[in-house]
Amino acid sequence: MDDLHSFTPSTSSSYYGDDMRYIHSPSSFLMYRNQFPNPNRSRGRRRQQEEDNASTAPNGDDPSNEARLRAALLENYDRNSYPWETMWEIHQEAGGERTGLVVEFNLNFHKVHALNVAESTAHLVVWVQMRWHDPRLSWDPTDFGGITRTWFWIENGMGGGEVSEIWTPDMYLWNQEESMDRTLADTYASVDPTGTVFWTRPGLIKSTCKFRGLGAFPFDSLKCTLEFGSWARSGLYIRPVKMGGLGYSIGGSETAGQSFAEFELKSVDSSEYVYPPYPSVPDEDWPVLLYNIECQRASRPYVRGWLLLQIMLNFCSFACMWIPPHVGERMGLAITALLASVASELTVSEQLPNSEEANWFIIFSLTSMAFSVAIVFQSTAVIYFYYFTGSSLKPPYVKWIQDKWAQRTKDKSNDGGKTTMNGTKQLQSNGDRMTFEASDKDLSSSMDAKNANSLDANPDGTNLIANTARRSGVVFDLPASLSEEEQSLQFRNIHNHALNASTSSPFHHRLDAEDFRDANEQQNNLRWQRVAKRLDDFSRLIIPAAYVVFLATILAKAGN
Repeated sequence: MDDLHSFTPSTSSSYYGDDMRYIHSPSSFLMYRNQFPNPNRSRGRRRQQEEDNASTAPNGDDPSNEARLRAALLENYDRNSYPWETMWEIHQEAGGERTGLVVEFNLNFHKVHALNVAESTAHLVVWVQMRWHDPRLSWDPTDFGGITRTWFWIENGMGGGEVSEIWTPDMYLWNQEESMDRTLADTYASVDPTGTVFWTRPGLIKSTCKFRGLGAFPFDSLKCTLEFGSWARSGLYIRPVKMGGLGYSIGGSETAGQSFAEFELKSVDSSEYVYPPYPSVPDEDWPVLLYNIECQRASRPYVRGWLLLQIMLNFCSFACMWIPPHVGERMGLAITALLASVASELTVSEQLPNSEEANWFIIFSLTSMAFSVAIVFQSTAVIYFYYFTGSSLKPPYVKWIQDKWAQRTKDKSNDGGKTTMNGTKQLQSNGDRMTFEASDKDLSSSMDAKNANSLDANPDGTNLIANTARRSGVVFDLPASLSEEEQSLQFRNIHNHALNASTSSPFHHRLDAEDFRDANEQQNNLRWQRVAKRLDDFSRLIIPAAYVVFLATILAKAGN
């Protein structure tokens, strides 16, 4: 912990292209100290003023050496400015280019506080550390009782505040969600005799992120880039570099890291990048520091709470194919499994951004729901075939259209051989219709008369009823314990039912699944029930096998 706050002059070198180089070494501090005006180097007017202030201290007590040092350093100190021209002269005299103040920057990552994928934000607990040189804050320790370090208060995240005591570089998080001066603590900055300032602040950085790696959700490792640099001053004034050549550290205290958290910091990488200058100021580039962080998501909660649940719901829907078609719960189970899958998918989707990019979760979820929908349609088809009694699957309206077209073609063909006027054709057509209707009436009257005569000849109606029942396919069996009157009544009821069953009226409705209007319907239904059984047998083999193959493929992709 001590080395995080202690100062060690950097011996690293930083390069900014072929024509811009600044060497940061211990000798540079001596050069700053020797060439910048030092208010404490001579016992002039300023030292005399300090002695006068000391002689008039309250209560007659002598001020401490640190108090005298702070008073001497802050006398005539402007916290809103920096001696840029003097720094440029020193760089040029050292053989370098006219470049900005080197600001060493370091991020100590404490823990991942929160990652909001839906809003594309990252909240990280960090220690922000900066080190730079201010020649106005150098002194000779022998003049102040051997003091080798002092501290100055900085507030509101910058040195230009009303309460801040010294100047600070305006280093900002460029892709910030909220400004660092609101999320980082106000602290003291330590200064050594060479004028080197070390400033560290704990707190949160709230960044907007262009997440990468979300395509593997929920087995993803999210990557986000943090961009730090001076907001107001170009590289001609401030040039950030990586502190210690690395620019970051992880942990460093007993409270660092996290447990029972959704995201864990996996890796960090830092780099220096320089944006080209604007055409209006060709000698001012914009250097920044880029931090690429990678956070590993805890995938087990999603596996337990969503992935396994989705798989079990799909297999529950597959169980519908083993339920007989006449059981009403078959369709209810299929629809319930589908709705449960949709509810589970909506719950997890709330944590993802509404974007056009597809990810692992979307592919798995949509495919699983497609299998559930297929089961609903399969059950619908099986139940339909199970109760179907028609001779063909052709819709009635298609049959009607075909019959009308055939009748029209037939009429044209019959009318084509006659050379009469339209009126004659119409009369003949009407005559045919009248003759046909008369034939129907005569036939109906004949059948009624025959039935009446049969009933008169055979009052109990047994023979007539038996014949009608045989023609209509109705099977009846009366108990022998009934009286003759009761048997006659039952026979008449069966006779009426047989007559109704033998008709082809479209208004006739079956009472239940086994109530067929004629033997043809019964034979057709048996044939379609065999089709329903074959469909179930085929689906029981193909659909679960296809889903298992899909699971193996998609889970193998997640593992990679």
